[in-house]
Amino acid sequence: MKTLKYEKLDWMRQNLDKKMNWEEAIDYCESLGNGWRLPTSKELMLITDHSKANPAIKIDAQVKSDWYWSSTTYVTNTGFAWVVGLKDGGVSIVYKTSNYYVWPVRDIAKLEQC
Repeated sequence: MKTLKYEKLDWMRQNLDKKMNWEEAIDYCESLGNGWRLPTSKELMLITDHSKANPAIKIDAQVKSDWYWSSTTYVTNTGFAWVVGLKDGGVSIVYKTSNYYVWPVRDIAKLEQC
């Protein structure tokens, strides 16, 4: 599995080519093992680059210019979670039952401890 390192995080070089709801996304990332997880909204926003488009990201990954789940639940309504658009770097909140893409990430520091 090829990965890209950026800001103390290890990102998969390409995203899963399937949309899923938020709970499925969490479960999928955890099923990969080795510390893979769904990124937080801050981590996804950190990797976006507003000077680029389609995709608007800072690394050379093979991802779709679409919306991606974060693990971050919307604080005032736990039925919603944050998504980040890699087409232009936009952010939004959506129902967790909606279907969006998944881009797993893991912490490099935890990998080095293994």
